[in-house]
Amino acid sequence: LARYEPKYDTTVHKGLGIVLSGPDCNNRAFINIAQTKIEKMPVGNRLSLWFAGWMCVEADGALKTLENVFSQIADTAQRNDFLMRFIVALVGDRRERTFIEHEDYVRPEILLPLIKLVYAHICCEEDIDRMGHDHPGLRNDAQNGRARLFELLLNIPGKATYLALMDLTKHHPNEVVRTRCLAYAKRRVESDSEVEPWSSGDIARFAEEAERPPQNHRDLYELAISRLLDLRADLEEGDMSLAEMLMQVKDERLHRIYISGWLRDRSKGKYSVPQEEEFADRKKPDIRLHGVGFDGPVPLELKIADNWPGPKLFERLHNQLCGQYLRDVRSNMGIYMIVYLSDKKTWKCPKSGKYIDFTTLIQLLKEEANQIVATDSKIEAIEVIDINLPKRNRKG
Repeated sequence: LARYEPKYDTTVHKGLGIVLSGPDCNNRAFINIAQTKIEKMPVGNRLSLWFAGWMCVEADGALKTLENVFSQIADTAQRNDFLMRFIVALVGDRRERTFIEHEDYVRPEILLPLIKLVYAHICCEEDIDRMGHDHPGLRNDAQNGRARLFELLLNIPGKATYLALMDLTKHHPNEVVRTRCLAYAKRRVESDSEVEPWSSGDIARFAEEAERPPQNHRDLYELAISRLLDLRADLEEGDMSLAEMLMQVKDERLHRIYISGWLRDRSKGKYSVPQEEEFADRKKPDIRLHGVGFDGPVPLELKIADNWPGPKLFERLHNQLCGQYLRDVRSNMGIYMIVYLSDKKTWKCPKSGKYIDFTTLIQLLKEEANQIVATDSKIEAIEVIDINLPKRNRKG
């Protein structure tokens, strides 16, 4: 395929099918060939085949180039014909799936712009009425391909799919589909919120410990929050609290060691807390909890409020917890823990410029965390937990 240009498009189609039929396809080499072909090829069926092959292997780069090429086709009929051929080549017609081993485009961030593009130019208002009859042909196959793209999006679990569907409720070119997308988004949330079924062993453990062993990333996140709320209650309310001693310690490293040990001592075999973990970029998270039997660690970022100015605490939430630790593909939920040592410090609010107390600081950090969750398609939850060590003294 790199050396020769076959005479017939069907030869190219079958050749691409052979190349992309196995998981050991050399992606980089294939992308280079596809880019070279696309640069030299006129608009037509063969160009759509190469774009579909590239999209299957490396969707991000293929989508940018596709949008650029598509925008430069001046003739409306030629542009729509090219788009229909591309969609049929990508997802196959009703009888055949094309490149099923490689489907890099089956991601919400790729499917969303593809769906918008296809529905804008393969308009529902111009669809073939197929009631009781089969209408073979490109337009018919393109309608099936358009529906297939939507079906692929609906079947992807997670927050990114929900946000994509909510985007379509506002920006889909067809009013009927916009209304349906709202119902689909609601259904997606309901499906994602369903818990894993309990086993008989889970029931026995719950009867004994009032806790179920975490089965996934979300379960571990919720268990971590439960443990840390127990820690807060122990420090702020407990009869044997170490709050007085911890108030004298301003070194975050020592607080991290104490909290890690506290979590480890109460793990009950449900999670582990490794020491001195390191990411690929040599950054070290404060604390990470690892589950048993699944790979979905929950990061915990710890800050001594007295050591940091207000704007820096907000910046660390964005750039450290979210930008570094939640960048890991295995982690979508994290915890931001703020420990208060004194009873006199105030912080400058980065938005208003006014000085605020600890209670207001925590409230604003929680609002900021909620805003991040609402706008970031990857991050599903952030819990801000505060520990107010002087609180018990005020009660006395």
